[in-house]
Amino acid sequence: MNPMNDELRINNRRAPRVAARVPVTLQFPGNERTMHTEDISYVGVFIACDDPLPLRKLVRFKAQIDEGGDPLPMIGIIAHRVNAVDAAENNTKAGMGIHVFPLGSDIQRTWRHFVRTEYDKDPNAREAVRLNEYPRLKVRFPNTSEMQIFARDHVTQGHVFIRSADLYPQGSRIWLEAIHPLTKASCAVEAIVLEFVETPRQNRGMRLQFPDPEAAAAKLAEFASA
Repeated sequence: MNPMNDELRINNRRAPRVAARVPVTLQFPGNERTMHTEDISYVGVFIACDDPLPLRKLVRFKAQIDEGGDPLPMIGIIAHRVNAVDAAENNTKAGMGIHVFPLGSDIQRTWRHFVRTEYDKDPNAREAVRLNEYPRLKVRFPNTSEMQIFARDHVTQGHVFIRSADLYPQGSRIWLEAIHPLTKASCAVEAIVLEFVETPRQNRGMRLQFPDPEAAAAKLAEFASA
């Protein structure tokens, strides 16, 4: 791992990023530095700069999301950094990614509302948000043969019943996330809840429909053979 282009693994990295230039003021003992974000998400910002702070360093900053309003006080941890040399080699920008923690529930709501507004301006980001908000139903298989049979004999029919302790309302769109029995990697296909069964307990589960059964079956079959 390159220590000069490193990343600190933090949960909730699925939140999509969207380009947004937001003035931020980093606060240090005795001085402040004003910069701008390159992109933002619900849980983080990326700030372009030639001298990114060290990984895992805590930093306080204020985000000016409204030209006429008060800046939002935030605290964050440096989760990702790209130095100037690596940025030049990879034709990207030097800077640092900050995993953010809004200070208080009101500020968190304000930040999320602002980010959601920025998502809505970008069709690609808006679609990524929509997909990421689907709940995920994990399905595990004892071997790759069972996964192949599942894709060939069930998914291709366009619907399947999955026993599950987790139930979602009829009409919900979800991800059916197949877990590879050997690699433990996952592969998700979109599904719609047709109906759910609460009792008896041994039959608790949901009948799912696949909007594009042929594509879903092919994706799972290829994943099983990988």
